Amino acid sequence: MEQNKQIEVVNIGNVEVENLDLGYIDKEMVLIDNMKDVPELDQTKINFYVFGLCIKGKITFKLNGQPIVANASELFICPPQMIYDDPMVSPDFECKTICVSDRLLRNLLAGKAEIINREVYLRHKYIYHWVADLASTAYYDLLRDKWKNFDLTFNKEILLSLMQAVLLEFCAIIKDESDHEEMALTATTQTNELFRRYIDMLSQETVRMQTVGWYAKRLYVTPKYLSHVCKALSDKTALDWIHEMVIEDVRYHLERTTLSVKEICVKLGFSNLSFFGKFVRKHLGCSPREYRSKNR
Repeated sequence: MEQNKQIEVVNIGNVEVENLDLGYIDKEMVLIDNMKDVPELDQTKINFYVFGLCIKGKITFKLNGQPIVANASELFICPPQMIYDDPMVSPDFECKTICVSDRLLRNLLAGKAEIINREVYLRHKYIYHWVADLASTAYYDLLRDKWKNFDLTFNKEILLSLMQAVLLEFCAIIKDESDHEEMALTATTQTNELFRRYIDMLSQETVRMQTVGWYAKRLYVTPKYLSHVCKALSDKTALDWIHEMVIEDVRYHLERTTLSVKEICVKLGFSNLSFFGKFVRKHLGCSPREYRSKNR
């Protein structure tokens, strides 16, 4: 890209490309059958919405400097007032592209236009997944067919109705993906909070050597779910965390107090000396007395 190149502003009414199969209606709607044939545009401010349904291959470009990659079965959106730059397409790239003016989009979608604007302007999200056999491509093909016979009775009205259906389809794709991401984020927040509360509870308990079920009951979850959350967030199970904190208590008492092994066993909540000895040997590699003699 040339440095300090002047930004070219393109309005939907002056989208003119030689040898490119374009369809217009009132200079507010344009269909482009193959975006691969569009000349390379560098530092171009596009003053209309561009919706691209990637059929095959890949396209990369920048929007206001943000790198964007759209692959097959993805919908990309370029909103108005954004600088489109550095486009590159793969040799097998195929894309059905619909360009719509801001005025027409708002008229056809009414309040639902905010679904799109919230995502692209607030969240800066321009790529969405779609299933190739959804109605979107069928609508496009029908739009193209009607466009070829624009002079027929009521065809303009039919085209506008079809465009409204296409835009509503896009809104549905965007909203469904956004809702799914918000649900996932909420779930992540909840699991993070549960994990934090579990670690806090473990840290504050005087006698930590309890069952996972004992802690889970106080956190109002099942033992299985508590362990799942711990494993997902820390790669350690709930029981691993119990044992890790208990063994630190064992180290402290064996190294720094004068409590007998039996007193430590009772203090830390072990049911008997035999179990305590096996636990220490498993985690420290020696008996409690051997560990104390080596570390005092």
